Amino acid sequence: MAEFIFEHMVVFWVMMAVIVFVCLFFYTAPYGRHAGKSLTPAVKGPAGWVLMEMPASLVFAACFLYLSGVFTVTQIVLLIVWQNPLPALDSPEQQAAWLR
Repeated sequence: MAEFIFEHMVVFWVMMAVIVFVCLFFYTAPYGRHAGKSLTPAVKGPAGWVLMEMPASLVFAACFLYLSGVFTVTQIVLLIVWQNPLPALDSPEQQAAWLR
């Protein structure tokens, strides 16, 4: 049953991707400089980023708590790495400062 659901969900999302790909040749998506006055509310950048990333963190934490009967050190380390609150270290200077 799980394989059946998985296969159908994969087919659905591939079909959605193809439909969106074709539609975007004929329609300019309303974001960035193309955003105008519309009926939908605009979301500022930082709030949009938090809303976009929130499901990944919440689903991981929920699965971790729901599916784990006994917490091992490895599981806790992986949870901490995934939920890392530290900022991204993009530049070599930031990486070098972090390693000191």
